[in-house]
Amino acid sequence: MLIWKGLGILIVPLLGLSLIAGLVIGGFAFDNPAAGLAPGLIIAALLNWVLWKVASPKPLPAGGPPPLRPPRRDSLFFIPARVWTWIFVILVLPAFLFVRSAENHEKELAKIPGYTAFKEADKMIASAGDGPTAHGNTPKATETAAGFARAFKAMREVAFTEGSKSPLLTKGEFLTYCHHGRDTVVILCHVPDFRKYADDTRGSLEDIAWTLARHQAAGLADGGNPRLIVGLRGATTYGDLLHGSAKDEEPARANYYDQKTILYTPFADATSGPAPVTQSAPSP
Repeated sequence: MLIWKGLGILIVPLLGLSLIAGLVIGGFAFDNPAAGLAPGLIIAALLNWVLWKVASPKPLPAGGPPPLRPPRRDSLFFIPARVWTWIFVILVLPAFLFVRSAENHEKELAKIPGYTAFKEADKMIASAGDGPTAHGNTPKATETAAGFARAFKAMREVAFTEGSKSPLLTKGEFLTYCHHGRDTVVILCHVPDFRKYADDTRGSLEDIAWTLARHQAAGLADGGNPRLIVGLRGATTYGDLLHGSAKDEEPARANYYDQKTILYTPFADATSGPAPVTQSAPSP
């Protein structure tokens, strides 16, 4: 059974394009694409009203001959096309409240020491552009990130088959950031197609990452034994956080959603060097 009738399917691309326009508005006007969700719904409501004002069958004049066929009925999910205008309007307020709630939550997180610096570092490995794929808060940390990424990529290609050859966000590169603090080394890595790994395979991938990170951290600390934290992420979020001493063969594991502050606090170390944005390794 079709979920639309007549030209009702047009509502889907209309909504999609309107939301994209809203995200662009949010990004430019509020420096927050999510803030464009409500404007996007308003645009969708206006366009939907205009579309069905123009496209709906015109009523026949009174007293005229009966139509040769029944008038076209446009609907989506069995809801008349015109009604979707009011559905979009009704959704504007919940969308606005949702965005405000998210912004307030972000403000609360920003009060946690190190959170803002962590977010800046995390943003640098969110996607691969034309720039560097390895970053750090000091030149040595950047070299460490580049070495970790090269070794991790080589090991993944030998030991695993999951993932596409050129994922959209990472372009197949292991985007890595290394933070060298006074007594802590943090390595963040965006693994291509991380979400596609099964739980047991992901565990093996994390074990390899920990082994490689131990080696890199020891070199960064000139043979010392710093606290080490490793976070592997996918397109949207992190897996388990690995942490312990750089000499620990087996790391402790923490659920990212329960213990996010493990990642935040090392970035509050004011003695750790320049801000995250200042150092980047050239692309391979």
